[in-house]
Amino acid sequence: MKPEEAQQLGQLLKARREERGLSMRGLARATAIHQATIVRLEAGSIVTPRADKLSRIAEALGISEANTKVRLLRARLQLRELLTRAFGDKSRRLAPHRHSEPLIS
Repeated sequence: MKPEEAQQLGQLLKARREERGLSMRGLARATAIHQATIVRLEAGSIVTPRADKLSRIAEALGISEANTKVRLLRARLQLRELLTRAFGDKSRRLAPHRHSEPLIS
């Protein structure tokens, strides 16, 4: 994801956490994710968050699967993880660019 998307995600997570009255420590405990990771996610400094962590945080914050942004981000991250597992660093060359034609029409 782009840095500005990471910033937007961080703002969303922080807003939802605060709406729920959770501290960063409380969210970390609820999700079994290190508090430092929560801090970095909210700051927008993680541009490739792991899908499993993002899923646990979304669940703890009550962000529904219907939330299109979260669903799209999860799908994108899962695809990236699958491509990386299957092809290693070559997967970057296999993923279509934003301005390229679709692989299948």
